[in-house]
Amino acid sequence: MAEALVIVGLVSSIVQFVDFSSKVVKRLNEFQFSLDEFPKTFRDIKAELPLLANTLERTKEQIEDGRFSKITQEAIRSVVKGCESQVKMLNDVLVKTLPTKDDSLWRRGKKALSSIGQEKEVQQITATLRSYVQILTYHQATGSSIGARCTSFLGNILTVRYR
Repeated sequence: MAEALVIVGLVSSIVQFVDFSSKVVKRLNEFQFSLDEFPKTFRDIKAELPLLANTLERTKEQIEDGRFSKITQEAIRSVVKGCESQVKMLNDVLVKTLPTKDDSLWRRGKKALSSIGQEKEVQQITATLRSYVQILTYHQATGSSIGARCTSFLGNILTVRYR
C-alpha cells in the first residue's frame, strides 16, 4: 500500500511538472514572438524544457510499469521536485519581466530591458536544471546498460541450460 502511494505521488509530481513547464514554454513562445531580440538564456531554456518534460514523461511510464524500486522512485521524486522548484523560480522571473497583452508600450519596453538584467538568474536556473538532467541521464544510461547486461546474461544462461 505504501509503495502504491509513493508511485502515485511520483507520477503526480511528474504530471504537475510537465503541465507547468509547458505553460512556461508557451509564455516564452509568446514573449519571443513579441520581441525582435530574444535573450539567449530564454532561448536555451525554451529549447530544453520540452525535452526535460518528455524525458520525465518516459520516466513516468517506466515507474508505472514497475521498473524502479521504492528507493529509486523516492530519489527520482527528489529530482522531479528540484526541477519543479527551478521551473517555478523561472516562472517568477518571467512574471516580473515578460510583457503582457495589457501592458502599455512604455511598460513593455521597461520589462524587455529588465529581462536583460534577469539573464544571470535565468542562467543559474538553467544550470541547476541541467544538473538534474545529467542525473536523470546518468540514471537512465546506467539503468539501461545494467538491464541490458542482465537480460543478456540471463539469455545466455537460459540458452546454455536448455540446449
